[in-house]
Amino acid sequence: MRIACSSTPEGNVYRFYRTDLDVTAALKPIVPFLLASQVDVIVGREADDPELLMRVGPIQGSDEETLLSVMGRFVTPCPSAAAA
Repeated sequence: MRIACSSTPEGNVYRFYRTDLDVTAALKPIVPFLLASQVDVIVGREADDPELLMRVGPIQGSDEETLLSVMGRFVTPCPSAAAA
């Protein structure tokens, strides 16, 4: 799995992409977090991004720290909103 990060003024947005067949095992650790958090989660592709599996965010603070502690190994570096 690959997770791309983009920065917005409201917080970072994480886009999840399937890169192997075992994406279910990779996502399983964050399911309880996603169910308990107040973060926007959109599952499925978007018209401009047909490879997209799931989008999470905008997210910041302790919710983002929790997400990164579990999924950080899959995340590409996130540019800052000021640079955009």
